[in-house]
Amino acid sequence: MSAVLAVTQPYGAGLGQQLPFQIATPAVATNATRTFDGYGLRRLLSLVFTLATDGNAANRYVTVEYQGKDGNAFAVAAAGVTVSASSTQRFAGSAFRGEAEWATNTDVLFPLLPVLVFPGDTLTIVVANVQVGDQLSLIRGVEERFPLNADVLPTLEP
Repeated sequence: MSAVLAVTQPYGAGLGQQLPFQIATPAVATNATRTFDGYGLRRLLSLVFTLATDGNAANRYVTVEYQGKDGNAFAVAAAGVTVSASSTQRFAGSAFRGEAEWATNTDVLFPLLPVLVFPGDTLTIVVANVQVGDQLSLIRGVEERFPLNADVLPTLEP
């Protein structure tokens, strides 16, 4: 079943913003991490990134982890596929997908979880069995942001 979300549902009507973001390319053989700032609750709508693997024989498994301030995952999104050595694979996650799909020589399409993340939580792209020359890159996405403070809410004039 596909997650169906309106621009600002179910948290609030007219109070959210859709914002594009990018995560800087991490060092080689390193997971990519983004810590959410204090400017509201966030919900991830899309996430696209590329994994290029080196020639070391190992199957890599990629997950997108929503982690609390303690560094432990409270939700994990993934596709049930592995990436082999000496290959490049693009991943495309969406909150509007219900199931993961992948065919040889195509993008790995996977669902993102429609959970809210709080200031201080992190989003981490984890590559299991990462090898010394593996590289995550071109990390982009779209999120919804909902204000937490009444000072930043729009003022409605009578």
